[in-house]
Amino acid sequence: LGGSVQLSSFETSAWFEWGQTTALGSTTAAIALPTLGSAIPATLNPNFTIELTGLAASTTYYYRAVAQNSFGTTAGEITSFTTAPPLVLPPTVITLPALVNAAEVTLKGIVVVPAGSLPADAWFESGPDYFFGSQTDLVVANSGTTTVTSTIVGIAKGQTHYYRLVAVSSAGVSYGETLEFTIPGKP
Repeated sequence: LGGSVQLSSFETSAWFEWGQTTALGSTTAAIALPTLGSAIPATLNPNFTIELTGLAASTTYYYRAVAQNSFGTTAGEITSFTTAPPLVLPPTVITLPALVNAAEVTLKGIVVVPAGSLPADAWFESGPDYFFGSQTDLVVANSGTTTVTSTIVGIAKGQTHYYRLVAVSSAGVSYGETLEFTIPGKP
């Protein structure tokens, strides 16, 4: 919070009153302001700041500066600010090597959804080239680490197949590395 107080020759302290309504309700610790001396021009309005911590995201707060000396207490006008929304990061996606045998392929990967973020939908894209062409069923990845697996069948022997894990959340889309596998045997 920032405020300004006209300097005087008297010891003056200043603080802020603040809260989530115009009734305020909370106060910061008072700080001592410099007194007016012969080397400081009488028109100087010193700015003072006090940091608030632990505020809720996406919340409007009201505050005013207050100053007090031996002549009394003066409160400034109530003003407001709104805190930023919570930082929401997209999920992290890691495509793992597939487990391949002649009958089926199990695709594996990991989705990490940051704490405080909304769940992500995850799936594998796969196909005979980098355009993929197929998508597995969606899996919901909640906050933390989720291992995603999907088994695919019906790929011809000797065929190379490409795949990657994809996750989408309200914070964006994340793509894992594109990997490949080949079904053992001759076509």
